Amino acid sequence: RGPKSPGPRRSHEVSISEDEETLLGAYDTLEPATSTEQENSAVSMSQIGDAHVKRGNYGEALDCHRQALALHKKESCGLQNEHTAKHYDKLGSVYHGTGAANRAASYYHKALAIRLNVHGEDHLSTAESYDKVGTAYAEQGDYDRALNFHHKAKHVKKKLYGREHGNTARSFWNIGDVHYRKGDYDEALAYFKKAKEVQEKVLGADHPDKTATQNSIALTRKAKRSNES
Repeated sequence: RGPKSPGPRRSHEVSISEDEETLLGAYDTLEPATSTEQENSAVSMSQIGDAHVKRGNYGEALDCHRQALALHKKESCGLQNEHTAKHYDKLGSVYHGTGAANRAASYYHKALAIRLNVHGEDHLSTAESYDKVGTAYAEQGDYDRALNFHHKAKHVKKKLYGREHGNTARSFWNIGDVHYRKGDYDEALAYFKKAKEVQEKVLGADHPDKTATQNSIALTRKAKRSNES
């Protein structure tokens, strides 16, 4: 594998709100829901799963998100829709957080398949699914597949929003990130610079995406110098 991504990483130590504390406290007292309550219960269970993720309790989070998915499927009589895709995304995200990128990719693929069926290719949710799959493959070191999915996301975003849009800039960054991981520093710099060019035009002066891209450019230049020395 190539070097680690030059992008920012989220800490697992995230502050938790009073509402989320209440949800966690109520977790053990939940009773079986009636059919009319199941979808609301699925949402609540998903929120409890999110709260567990913030605490780093990935086993409990997986259990909650699996229950949320099962409740949703029961309420929707197995019909797959955007809500189903979001439940698969949640499971994929938890596995991603544990470092099980292969399992994450499997759930992200399930969400992608639903969105292609429900929304078609030219939809932001579909593009975001392409990005999630691409990121999971990049974490596995499968860079060619990662690039394929990130390029698909970029194609959709450019079609929806044009080149000069924050979402399109993020796709440029994602592609640059994979090239960085591969050790293809010239390609990485080219895409990071494309992202920066768009961000300078469409984002505010203090936007965090601009800072992240500038840091990525600096780290890539440093890695390139070290590689050439």
